[in-house]
Amino acid sequence: MAASTIVTVQGINNLLASGFLHGTQYSQWYLGLFTADYRPTQNDTAASIVQNAGEITAYVENSRPQIQFVADALGGISNMLQDVEFTFTENVDVRGVFVVSSPGKGAPSGILALAGHLDSVRKYAAGETGKVRLSLRIFS
Repeated sequence: MAASTIVTVQGINNLLASGFLHGTQYSQWYLGLFTADYRPTQNDTAASIVQNAGEITAYVENSRPQIQFVADALGGISNMLQDVEFTFTENVDVRGVFVVSSPGKGAPSGILALAGHLDSVRKYAAGETGKVRLSLRIFS
């Protein structure tokens, strides 16, 4: 799944606060999927992405799956060692992804770190498993 992804203002503020100002550091991040043809903006929040993008909650996992990030030596993180998986309970059209600090399916709370609209719709049938890999690199 290729996506045009943005880091939100919430995500940037959290990164700066936790890295330089002794702010809250979240050690667990969760992946959400959405179905609406919605283009995330830098000003999106966890509440707005859930409301405007139509979070998909039709999967067997009890909560949003946790992302197991690992760091690389080039200024990036990824989950390349462990895909994030969703096993769908009904047919779904996935149009985007987001990373948030709250595990609750459909929960409008937490920090929305990043969000992206997929380049093309991914269709899954009930019973199928979708796998997602993420990579984030900061350039100066």
